[in-house]
Amino acid sequence: MSAANQEFGYNINPTAGSCLGKTHTEATKEKISHSKKGTKLSEEHKRKVSAFMTGNTYASGNKGVKKSEECRQRMTVAWKLRRLEQSVSEKTLEKMSAASKEVWERPGMRERYSAAHKGKKQTPETIAKIKAGNKGKRRTPETIARMKEAQRLRRQKQKATKPATQLEFDFGSDSLPATS
Repeated sequence: MSAANQEFGYNINPTAGSCLGKTHTEATKEKISHSKKGTKLSEEHKRKVSAFMTGNTYASGNKGVKKSEECRQRMTVAWKLRRLEQSVSEKTLEKMSAASKEVWERPGMRERYSAAHKGKKQTPETIAKIKAGNKGKRRTPETIARMKEAQRLRRQKQKATKPATQLEFDFGSDSLPATS
């Protein structure tokens, strides 16, 4: 007879005296959640939690801990190996691509995204990183055509919104425009 055997009911948890190894049903999780909602933590309890979390690298997931270059390289290799093991099928990639494209087809999505990013300037370092990442990439003729069209539309929009006080200079000729 085993003490952890639920048939006899002695210890319903696999590890006696602990909840280690016990999984709650969805209904139980919902009951626990419902009973905890709306309860306020006392200031003393908040201080105790804060004291426990301060300097506790396990509870915080090592957040803010500086890692050596060697450790970072090992983590990079491990991450790449995991990615290779977990690579997805072509069918899944197609589904993911379709779902991503579907998001942009939603009404007003592009406008909301554009409005959220209006006026944000990228730092010269960020621009340099983007250029370095794009260097040597081959683009399809369709992509190049789309990029040129987007650039043409941007220039049209800039011309339409340019103040009338700015002068138009034709750098191809030697004469300057007449000002009044």
